Amino acid sequence: MPTVVVSPYRTLEFLEGGGHFWVYLQYVHGLRQVGCEVYWVERFHGRDAGRQRSRVERLLRRLEGYGLAGKVILCTDAGGERAQGRDYTYIGATRSEAHEIFKRADLLVNFHYAIDPELLACFRRTALLDIDPGLLQTWMSTGQLSVAPHDVYLTTAETVVMPSAPLPDAGLK
Repeated sequence: MPTVVVSPYRTLEFLEGGGHFWVYLQYVHGLRQVGCEVYWVERFHGRDAGRQRSRVERLLRRLEGYGLAGKVILCTDAGGERAQGRDYTYIGATRSEAHEIFKRADLLVNFHYAIDPELLACFRRTALLDIDPGLLQTWMSTGQLSVAPHDVYLTTAETVVMPSAPLPDAGLK
């Protein structure tokens, strides 16, 4: 059974955004339907520990209801264990357990465009999945966003790589 790690962006900070949450969860469901073991790995900034603790518990309960009990790893850079040059605190797994999952994963499907390159380097194969067509390419092409190299780049845009597209392609295939 292939192992796929999905890395969403800011669901913990935007729990009220049902559509935002479902953008990522639909990929989890699809990957599980084709036989993948799926993990949810989300990095967040650990400000305001009390408020975050409540939000973490809500997110974990929500994901558990969708069959992801024991498959969620949250990491924050607010103190904690040393991970390849950065301080991370892990929730849902220890540092060594998380890194073992990262190492054995067949693929990271990354939605977090500004993912920490050191975290990205923990995976054997990576795919950046663009769900903001036009915006991502513009941000990259104008230097507003620096995206760490991935093995594969995917987009929901139909025409972004066509010569007639009104969008920049950020120099990626």
